[in-house]
Amino acid sequence: TIKAGQEWQRYNTQVLLETGRTENRENWRFLMAFRTDATYTIDSLEVYITEEENLTVSALGSGNTIPAGGTHFYSKGSSVELTATPTGEAAFLSWVVNGEEVEGNPIEITMDKSTSAYAVFSDGNMLRFAMASALNFNDDSYPDKANDGITDNWTGWVHKVASAGDPSWIEFTWNHPQTFNRILVYANSNQTYNINDYTIQYWDGSAFRDIVTIEDNTEAVRTSTFPSVTASRLRLYCTDAGAQAQFYRIDEVEVYYDTKELAMTEVVGNGIVYPDVGIHTFARYDTIQLIAAPETDWGFSKWVIDGSDVIQNPVTVIANDISSVTAHFSLVLDRTALQAALDNAKEMVDTVTIGNGAGEYSLAVFEIAINAIIDAQNVLDTVTVQSVVDSALVNFNAEMAKFVPNITGIHNPNTTGLRIYPNPVSDVMYIDAGEPVRYKITDTSGRVIIDQVAEQNRIYAGPLQDGIYFIQVVLENHSVVIKKFLKWSQ
Repeated sequence: TIKAGQEWQRYNTQVLLETGRTENRENWRFLMAFRTDATYTIDSLEVYITEEENLTVSALGSGNTIPAGGTHFYSKGSSVELTATPTGEAAFLSWVVNGEEVEGNPIEITMDKSTSAYAVFSDGNMLRFAMASALNFNDDSYPDKANDGITDNWTGWVHKVASAGDPSWIEFTWNHPQTFNRILVYANSNQTYNINDYTIQYWDGSAFRDIVTIEDNTEAVRTSTFPSVTASRLRLYCTDAGAQAQFYRIDEVEVYYDTKELAMTEVVGNGIVYPDVGIHTFARYDTIQLIAAPETDWGFSKWVIDGSDVIQNPVTVIANDISSVTAHFSLVLDRTALQAALDNAKEMVDTVTIGNGAGEYSLAVFEIAINAIIDAQNVLDTVTVQSVVDSALVNFNAEMAKFVPNITGIHNPNTTGLRIYPNPVSDVMYIDAGEPVRYKITDTSGRVIIDQVAEQNRIYAGPLQDGIYFIQVVLENHSVVIKKFLKWSQ
């Protein structure tokens, strides 16, 4: 008890001696110094010999720990609780205590020896390793240094092999299988100390399998992407150290799982698709099979993938390459209804007045047949008529012959002296005009297919797809004649 002024105050003082100096405790001496201007009374003096162990705590990734990062001292045999808290979008993965992964959070450890513990967090789509192992060159180049989040030069793993060309490896492990599809390897930016050739491998449960092989690398940071792989062990198998032929150097390895959203929009027409309509998330570098299944009386027409038409079905694409997909379906020809319509059209044709010339029928005859098809399908737009006719190409010519026998041309009573024949046409049509004419051919949607001057009054229709077209002819007197014809490959 020490008197200070008129008050007596009690002081309990503890002195912590440095851990590791217990070997000569029988020779310890205690020295107490007192001021001469005060009165001192020592009630008791107790000395405890307490053994302590140190605990080093750290975090790998975005997160905090309790106790905080640093070195702490605890009595030997005492229990310490470790708690990890991720920050931002990070997620806690595991604790690693003295090189061994420990599940759970928080965890409790017993301080029976000096201990190192670090919490592993994922950073968004980055997958932090739990542990790294390899052959190391010296005490400053442990494999864990390729897994410490530091990407600076000369901060990673180094291994010296016996002779140039000898292989080496560095391996990383997780406590649970992880899925990944992108890997960044930080080599030294100084090409003298780079790593030239290596293979990224994963453990399939029985052996390491190759994912991708890098040769003649000159990049300080090399990115590799590949279809997603799920594994708990990853290895970089190195085979060429470059200019420093005996030294393999890797500053850091980062592993990611990248994803990509795909929008499957509402279908056009009637049918279902796989993946179904909606927003889907896929591994970015994986392949996706798009499948379209039309409903009864409907057929698949095309995919529209990011604005481009694709007619294959099913079709395989890479998730990274596309963002939006729409399936288009169209009505399939109802052959029973078509036959009834054609029979009705034939009866109507029998009453049609023949035009100017034997074997030559008026344009109304042709239009009756087309309108019959339209009526049979209950379709009112000419664009769909094109798809209907295309679907019936096998039978169309034979059915047309039932009610338009020996058709050889189109007659327009308002254009005396101008004939375009034959119709239907398979290859060459002729314009029966006494002068060179310019003509334009459009499809049923109005798209211009050909626009040129007829050579020797011949029109070459061979390159056209089978279907219905319109031809516009400009005569010398600037009058315009428009005709409809059918391109049909016999």
